[in-house]
Amino acid sequence: MGKYDFAGKVVLITGSSSGIGAECARQFARCGAQVVITGYEAADVVSMVAEIEQITGTKPYHKTGNLTESGFAEALIDGTVKHYGRLDVLVNNAGSIRANDALSSPDFMATFEWIIELNLKSTVRMMHLAIDHLAQTKGVIVNTSSISAVTPNQGVSYCSSKAAINMATQCAAKEFGPRGVRVNAVNPGPIKTNIGRYINKPQLMFGSDDLCFETKLTVQKRNGDPADVANLVLFLASSEASYITGAYHLIDGGFMCH
Repeated sequence: MGKYDFAGKVVLITGSSSGIGAECARQFARCGAQVVITGYEAADVVSMVAEIEQITGTKPYHKTGNLTESGFAEALIDGTVKHYGRLDVLVNNAGSIRANDALSSPDFMATFEWIIELNLKSTVRMMHLAIDHLAQTKGVIVNTSSISAVTPNQGVSYCSSKAAINMATQCAAKEFGPRGVRVNAVNPGPIKTNIGRYINKPQLMFGSDDLCFETKLTVQKRNGDPADVANLVLFLASSEASYITGAYHLIDGGFMCH
C-alpha cells in the first residue's frame, strides 16, 4: 500500500499509457485506487493495463483513442462511471508538443489549432463533462500544465495552451469550490519522458541529463523523473491537501530561479 489511502476511489488519468500519466496510474493503483487507463497508442494502453492488473489483481477499465476525436471524451467519462459507478479524481494529463511551433512557420496555424485542441480544449472539455460526477463524490481535479505556462521556453502554441490551463484551473476552482470539488495544476519542468518524439527529437527530456537544453537552467542540474510529478499529483488529490485549490504548483528543479 502506498503513502496515501485511495481505497474505493476511482481515478481517471488521461494520457496514462506512458510518461507522467503512467507513473500516476501506478502510484494511485498502489494506494488502492481503481484507475482508468487511456491513451491513443493501443500497444502502450495494453501494456499499462497488464501492469496495473499485476499491481491490483484486477483488470482496469481502459479505452484507446484520441481526446481530439469527436465523442471520445464523452465516451471515456460515461464508460468510467458505468464501469465503476463513480468518479473521484480526474487527472488531465494528456498533451503534446509539435515542431514548427513558431509564428513565422508556414504551417503554424495548423500546429496552433492542433495543440490548442489537445492540450487546452480536451482539459476544459473533461472538466466540463466530469463536474457533476465529481460533485457527488466531493472529488478532485489535477491538471498537468508546464513551466511553459509562465516562461516562453517553447513555441507559441504550447506556451499559450499551458498558460490557458493555469487560468482554466483557477476559474474552475472558483466555480467548483461551492460544490466541494478542488482543482489544482502541476507545472513540470524538464522531466524524463519521451515527449521529444513528437518534434523529431527522441532524446529530448529522455535519458541523460545533458540531452535537454533546459537541464542546465535548473538549480539541481538534472531532469526530473515522472515519479517526482506523480508524487505531487497524488498529494494534491489526497485529503492531506484539503485546503489547497485554485493554484498551480511548479515542480521544475529550480528552473524558474534562473
